[in-house]
Amino acid sequence: AMMLEVEGKRLDAKWITEDGEILDQFTMMKDIDRQENFQIVKGNSVKLEAAYIGEYHWSNGATTRSITVSPAEDTDYQVRDTHNCILNEFSVKLNPLPVKLIALSGANDGKNLVTLKWSTAFENNFSHFEVEKSPDAINFTYVGKVESNKNSQTTSIYNFNEQVIADAIYYNDLYYRLKMVSLDDGEEYSRIVRVNVYEIILGVEPPGNETTIEILPNPASKGQIFIRLVGQKRATASITVYDISGNPVWNQNMQLTNHAIPFLPKNIASGTYVLNVQLGSKSISRKFVLLE
Repeated sequence: AMMLEVEGKRLDAKWITEDGEILDQFTMMKDIDRQENFQIVKGNSVKLEAAYIGEYHWSNGATTRSITVSPAEDTDYQVRDTHNCILNEFSVKLNPLPVKLIALSGANDGKNLVTLKWSTAFENNFSHFEVEKSPDAINFTYVGKVESNKNSQTTSIYNFNEQVIADAIYYNDLYYRLKMVSLDDGEEYSRIVRVNVYEIILGVEPPGNETTIEILPNPASKGQIFIRLVGQKRATASITVYDISGNPVWNQNMQLTNHAIPFLPKNIASGTYVLNVQLGSKSISRKFVLLE
């Protein structure tokens, strides 16, 4: 018997004997030599699929019929069959992100309030900015989001503020960058800016601030740590304690005096923390170590 198998644009013909043995066979395909062009926004991905059914050897090493790629620059891809009879070619070109960043700067106000400022020349179907931060200019983490004007042909000015607390324990410099995201989820990164921050040292306030809080002793054992006002008899304060990662672990409003009083619950684990005390419009930070 002769058996014909058809799948998509592939036909397989087989000569089969009475006992089921295939003595001869051949394959025919049509419209499978193909060249395709794609244009995507940088950061997006595109699916490339071979036009034929068979075995696949892609120029990037893949062996599946389709691959999904997100190149960082204009890139050409090829896929061939095992016998090198069929060739599909794909050209992926990147469109520029629909925004032009013309300025980016970062500064510290002297109290570790970091302000980033930037401006764009135009925006077309643009979505938002994501602010990212790093201690080493290599490993960045998300800090915040700033919505854009979506569509604008004139200069747009933006700013973003961050009060640096825990980060300043270890680093004198922080690095910031913007991830610019379009409405179709394309993305592109800005250059990196460096901002100097003041290290929060045990019992020492960043330059320019009068010392008005003391933590006693420091380091201290659990249940044996006290706080007192210096240069003032009494004040109502909002107290927040942050862990080493900058996460708040305890917050309370309390009356402080120039006499040392305990201020931490006993269930807080040992480790290094930053105490932030808000006295009216004045903000004071202290680093302290809690022992077992």
